[in-house]
Amino acid sequence: MAAIRAQHTPLADHTHGCVADWLYLEKAKLTPALAHRLIRLAIFANPEFYKAQALRLSVWDKPRLIGCAESLSRHVAWPRGGLKAVHGLLQDHGIGCELHDERLAGRLCGVVPRAACGPTRNGRRPSRVRTEVSCARPPPLTRPGWPPP
Repeated sequence: MAAIRAQHTPLADHTHGCVADWLYLEKAKLTPALAHRLIRLAIFANPEFYKAQALRLSVWDKPRLIGCAESLSRHVAWPRGGLKAVHGLLQDHGIGCELHDERLAGRLCGVVPRAACGPTRNGRRPSRVRTEVSCARPPPLTRPGWPPP
């Protein structure tokens, strides 16, 4: 019997990406196994599935796993919140990543809140968390011209 050899594809030492509405990485410089590992990194268990299963309810229409990444034709798309996880995985494999930031800075909309935040259980007001991956949009029902006449 002939022994089956594993074929190791050499990893690229550098890849390019873009941060926009998602985090996009080029597939051309990633091996298929590494691209699949990046996609698997964005999969998590669906708590609604396990809750229904524990209550012995039907689970036929509930996915067991929820995947957040997408495999596009030339890119692997990730939610922007997973930037640290993707960067860590690429660093573990010795791959450098050059990211281009194509997000828009936005503009101030002049909205003043009408209500203050109430106290929490320990008596302090919640502090606002500032992250660079957040996005503030008005809910659909507060758009100008909504609801239609």
